[in-house]
Amino acid sequence: MSRNLNNGLEYEYEAQLGLPQALPKNETILWQGSPDFWTIAKDIYFIRVVALYFLFLLSVNLFEGLEAGDSARTISLSLLWMFSLSMLGIGFLAVLALCVAKTAVYTITDRRIVMRIGVVLTMTFNLPFKAIESADVLKVKKGIGSIAIKVEESSKIAIFHLWPHCRAWKINHPEPLLLGIIEVEKVAQILTQAWRHNNDSVNGAAAIQSSPHLDNNLPENVSVRAAHIAPTSSGLIPSTTKDYANI
Repeated sequence: MSRNLNNGLEYEYEAQLGLPQALPKNETILWQGSPDFWTIAKDIYFIRVVALYFLFLLSVNLFEGLEAGDSARTISLSLLWMFSLSMLGIGFLAVLALCVAKTAVYTITDRRIVMRIGVVLTMTFNLPFKAIESADVLKVKKGIGSIAIKVEESSKIAIFHLWPHCRAWKINHPEPLLLGIIEVEKVAQILTQAWRHNNDSVNGAAAIQSSPHLDNNLPENVSVRAAHIAPTSSGLIPSTTKDYANI
């Protein structure tokens, strides 16, 4: 099981961690985890780019002070003030990334994917395997990556409900994203095997194979794999109160 940041009591109303209701007795949790904090900080909020920008401003401020012949005290106070503002901005982004990582829980059962997301407004998305068309796996470095879930066209999810847990540039038909997963290859195997087990009667089992294109909000040099799952006819239900037994 992947490392999970959500071990506090802020979601004590949940029947189970990451689930609005207890699972049926015939359903089992296969994996559960939360996004990696640093992945969110650098790839969603671009904290490294912001830090470099502030470093550039500090360098310009120092150069201008020396060029103008300001005293060492004046230059130091100016740099200290700008450094404080820079750290405040970077710290704000870090807190946002931590909140996203701490409030999100991804769950894979033997029947579905469940995403509990949201910092201010918590939402739970139930993604039954029968509603999933494909799953694109993006491997980043050190085994951390993301899994984009493509659901059937009839399913409707607003992209602003998913962000940042959504694949980049997929606006008309948003794709939920399991973002910044540690040991993503193992999680992809669990997902593929669970789908296979659920779809033994469907022609063409899920298989991990190469995919030449994957637009994603993780801008690293990556190798791409895709788990293509045959389409079926079922609806996708984003809900905070959905009865699991009825799916």
